[in-house]
Amino acid sequence: MSFSYNDYEDSFTNLPIYLYNIQRANPHSYTYIKTNVMDRFELCFVAIRCVINAFIGCMLPVIFISSVPVAIDGNNNTTSIAFGVGVANSVNSYTWFLMRLKDAIGAGTEVVLITNMGDTIASCIGQVFPDAYHGYSSNSVLNYCQLRIGQSRNLDYLFFRVCKAYITQDFKQTFSKLSHGAQEVLHNIGHMKWARAYFPNIRWNVLNIKIPEFLMVLSVSQHNVPIITLMDVIVQHIQQTFAERCVMGDMNRHTCSCGKWRSLGITCGHALVAAPDMVQIYYRGDVFRTTYHTRNMNVVPPPSEWEIPKPLSAVLIPM
Repeated sequence: MSFSYNDYEDSFTNLPIYLYNIQRANPHSYTYIKTNVMDRFELCFVAIRCVINAFIGCMLPVIFISSVPVAIDGNNNTTSIAFGVGVANSVNSYTWFLMRLKDAIGAGTEVVLITNMGDTIASCIGQVFPDAYHGYSSNSVLNYCQLRIGQSRNLDYLFFRVCKAYITQDFKQTFSKLSHGAQEVLHNIGHMKWARAYFPNIRWNVLNIKIPEFLMVLSVSQHNVPIITLMDVIVQHIQQTFAERCVMGDMNRHTCSCGKWRSLGITCGHALVAAPDMVQIYYRGDVFRTTYHTRNMNVVPPPSEWEIPKPLSAVLIPM
């Protein structure tokens, strides 16, 4: 049986089949579709099982959510741990998405959630993750402050000195140098939301997480693209990310698959490991290797090899 992979309208009809075959290729992955009472498409959610396992077992328990939920490993590499496509950016849409994300990572998983100030999704965090720490990215806090008081001399420099201070004494000393207007705005936000000196331990010192440029482009240029085409591009990007971060080294032969050790005669970064007894588990070399080495993400077969689930849900093009 042939499937229309790149036709805009037919891609919604075939979306349940595509998601079913993601499940076949990657068992125990999370795929959901939300339709209205007329079976018109509204939202879908995908989280690949091996990526979720890597996040829960090996990555920092911090998720930055903007256009997609992004996590970081112990080497500051960013990875999209799930993604969704929807018709409208609304409180209801984001709440549904967060509920599916909570299903994927497990309701009992302790996690930190970071958003940009003013994003619609920021207002939904407390409803779905009432016990989780929710902070703001430092860049968005600075932008908000600038909008409220205007650009002033040394605001950027002083703000980031305040933001990055490790102890409250240094924080207060630099905070006092800000204008009264800036101090008032930042105080009303709440220091725990953005200042390192007041972070709870579980924020893991994360000020910002940079979303991969590729995913940011998709988030603003997805209109009129068949939904299966869009989703398959994202799936392939995640798969490529895991493949690129898996290198093989031989400490006895002084070789690494990246080629730098052999070419330069100097140990490459992949072969350098920190003292395991002095760092958190997320920064250890063996944990970093486990993140990407043993968690293969299987390719979704071409449409000609798709298996049709029974019963098949009806999904129509959104109005």
